[in-house]
Amino acid sequence: MTQARSGPGRHEEAARAGNSARAEECRIFSVRAARLRRSIVVPMGESARDRQVTALIARCYAGLDAAVLREEVLRRLRRIMPVDAAFFATVDPITVLFTSAVADDPLAEARPLFMDNEFGRDDVNKFAALAEAADPVSSLERATRGDWQASPRYREIMNPLGLGDELRAALIAKKRCWGVMCLHREDASHGFDAFEIDLVRHISPHVAEGLRRAVS
Repeated sequence: MTQARSGPGRHEEAARAGNSARAEECRIFSVRAARLRRSIVVPMGESARDRQVTALIARCYAGLDAAVLREEVLRRLRRIMPVDAAFFATVDPITVLFTSAVADDPLAEARPLFMDNEFGRDDVNKFAALAEAADPVSSLERATRGDWQASPRYREIMNPLGLGDELRAALIAKKRCWGVMCLHREDASHGFDAFEIDLVRHISPHVAEGLRRAVS
């Protein structure tokens, strides 16, 4: 009597299916990673960095319109510190509602989720709250004391996009908010350090003044 054999193809098919699923996961991760606009920061000494910061601030007083100023600020900031994705908006100084905005991928594709979080959910570092705070600059790391999962924005939006720490700033000039900026890092165990937070805190009033002049 001939014993029926289970075809080896069944195991091969399962292995192929598993490999295909893993390959698809890797493809999705690669696409998300490719969308992050990683900065290439050339190592520089303190004097060279100071010159870069001075040049960035000078552009805030060059009479640029808001769109050009945003582009200049983000481009020059990426020379000084790593930024993997950025959101930058002008706001109405009375309502702090966005009047125009630019967002890198993958932020742009998740815009409805970010908007719902910003205006419909409780979370840390809301732009409206930063606009009224004594310190209008804060990172996710600092606001959550290292517990990023405490933020719904991180859990539900940023983490699935492969993003980690964020550094948010309300841009204040003449006691009013003229814009907001959010810088992102890809998901990693470390986020924005004290120097980077202080740098954004230093340039923010100048960027705000540039926006105020552009729209006034």
